[in-house]
Parts: sequence; C-alpha cells; structure tokens
Amino acid sequence: MGYIGQPGDYFDFRTNQNVYIKEGTNYDTLGYKIVFDSTIIIADFNLILNGVQDTSKIVNLTPDSVTIVAPVFYTPGGAFGRTVNLGR
Repeated sequence: MGYIGQPGDYFDFRTNQNVYIKEGTNYDTLGYKIVFDSTIIIADFNLILNGVQDTSKIVNLTPDSVTIVAPVFYTPGGAFGRTVNLGR
C-alpha cells in the first residue's frame, strides 16, 4: 500500500506549467504538460522508458475532484504504479 494523503496535503497546478506538491512533510515542484484533454505528463511522476516520459490518464474530472492514474510497470522487484485522488 502506498501513501495515503493527510489533511493539508496538496497538488497545486499553476498556469506556469509547474505543480507544487505537499505530501506529508515532503514538498516538491514538478513540471507538467497537458497532452490531450485526458492525458498529462508530470515530470518525475511517470516511468521513463528509453528516455521518453510516459503519460498519465486524467479520469473522473469534476469541478471539485480529479484522479490521475500513472501506468503500471513491471520489474523483477514487483509492479509499480501510482494513482492520485485529489479533491477540494
């Protein structure tokens, strides 16, 4: 099981193509790009295959919430992926 968000956590998407993230005591700033209406690339968020940044899917988008689903990839150590549910 991965990280479960806490009160005060956020993903703040800005028009400067940066997303400011707070998860617990960790802060980060990542670049992002909307590729299509339901596809987003967030730097260092997705698996990079052969130097190509993979895309995530934007699902369940409403005025108050969104889910971002990164693809699952498989390694000898197991399967890895990421789903982030955001709400306000």
